[in-house]
Amino acid sequence: MENPARYTKHIYYMDHEQLYVNLFIPSQMKVSGKHIIITQETSFPVTEKSRLVFKKAKGEPLTLHIRVPYWLSGAIRATVNGETIDAFEEKGYLVIRGNWLKGDCIEIDLPMNLHPYQARDDPKKSVIMYGPVVLAGALGRINFPETDILDDHLALNNHPLIDVPVLVADEQMEEWIKRTDDTSLVFQTEPIGQPNHAEITLVPFYELHHQRYSIYWYLMNEEEYLYFKDEEKEKHTEEMNPREKDCL
Repeated sequence: MENPARYTKHIYYMDHEQLYVNLFIPSQMKVSGKHIIITQETSFPVTEKSRLVFKKAKGEPLTLHIRVPYWLSGAIRATVNGETIDAFEEKGYLVIRGNWLKGDCIEIDLPMNLHPYQARDDPKKSVIMYGPVVLAGALGRINFPETDILDDHLALNNHPLIDVPVLVADEQMEEWIKRTDDTSLVFQTEPIGQPNHAEITLVPFYELHHQRYSIYWYLMNEEEYLYFKDEEKEKHTEEMNPREKDCL
């Protein structure tokens, strides 16, 4: 949970004549021992591109190693000054060599798609992701406390719960989840939330605040849903006291 404090430290890593680009974050790198300053320009992950622009350079050699993430939905692609280059992958990085001049620009394409990430403790549950982004289902403020900003969050331990829909579809994920526009990472499902054919709005987890949400979902097809039994819910209901059951 404390990773963000380390992001700026690990965007780049320099090893002699080798510069490693590990993260796609707007930033600037002054290469130690060289007259080179590189700026990374990107609105990733909303867009699938990042640009490395040499703001200062005098023809000095430098090899760039650009990380090839596991979540890519296709091959990573790069151009230098608008032209496709003959780069190769090595140990998880795309390797680009050159003697760089001021104004040189490397543009990187990072194709992403929707994909599930299976829970390690329950093969029936999955997270819905877009590239590296965890998407959370925005479930509104039904039975929500008056405020979730409290000194003692244990005070909410017995607050009434809600039922989280089961996502039931026979098609691939891309068929029943659609991105709402190109300027955000908001997605909308078809009415596949059961029961009651609910439509679910999915947003990046880091953008969701002050409402109920779910990250882990039961994902199944129509036949599996016919025989589905929510053992976790049943166990919780058995453990509740009578007053809690009255709140359901």
